[in-house]
Amino acid sequence: MIHTYDAVLMDMQVPGMDGIAATRAIRRESRHQSLPIIAMTANAMRTDQERCLAAGMNDYVTKPIDPDHLFRFLLKWIAPGHRRAERQSAMSVPRDDGLALDLSVIDGLDVVMGLRRVLGKRPHYHKLLHAFIHNQGAIVAELESALRTGDRATAERLAHIAQGVSGNIGATVVQGLAAELRVIRESSPPTEISQPLDAFAQVQTRLLSALRQALSEPSKTCPGPPGPSAGELPAILVLLHDFLADDDAQARQCFESHRQALRFGLGEAAYLDLARAIGQCDYPHALEKLLAEAARLGVALP
Repeated sequence: MIHTYDAVLMDMQVPGMDGIAATRAIRRESRHQSLPIIAMTANAMRTDQERCLAAGMNDYVTKPIDPDHLFRFLLKWIAPGHRRAERQSAMSVPRDDGLALDLSVIDGLDVVMGLRRVLGKRPHYHKLLHAFIHNQGAIVAELESALRTGDRATAERLAHIAQGVSGNIGATVVQGLAAELRVIRESSPPTEISQPLDAFAQVQTRLLSALRQALSEPSKTCPGPPGPSAGELPAILVLLHDFLADDDAQARQCFESHRQALRFGLGEAAYLDLARAIGQCDYPHALEKLLAEAARLGVALP
């Protein structure tokens, strides 16, 4: 069965085959010569736009995605047809759905903008905020570790993620400072990276502290809930092993979903080594590292 599509939203930062390579592969098929392909990335520099267009894309949307802006692009590129859809404004934000989120006092957090990103769905926004706390709590330490070891690729990936996820929740100040970390990509000397990194670290730390307080989450410096149970980490390692052994790109998603448990269970050094390998899509090295750690912990893997 041959599927047809009205348009492709092409994420530029994907493992295995990036957006540029994927677009070129699509364009090599004659039936996809006129298929609209719209790039989606946090990189808004002119050179990035030119690369997208040169690869055969039709247009360019920057992250974080504004729903109204995206809809305008889709209306521009998708040919009219017989489709039935109910129009719902992305600006609509429910006033009272039983979830109290009084976050307007947090400096640098635009709650209205964050809700726009999720079409006004407050429970989903609430989940994004908790995920931001859990997944970005150690981002500064990870950036510093990657730069200290000369791993620019991992540092660039971490900065890109920080820019995207902070924009998704409406943390505009952190988003802007993360964008300044593009100096990592430009192979700038350490002296030019230290100042924007310090600025990002200070504001990121304040935001995380304010969010933890507002959402009643414990700080990393205070005693918190125990780490993964005895049965949880082995199950995660088995799942991650299967993805890595199959050279499956879902390994990255699996790792990101369980990064807190992996950090706690493996220890900081092993966790960062595994994060670098998976971030660079070096699955053979990641698998070798995972097997070594599993043996150290006495976890039997397939």
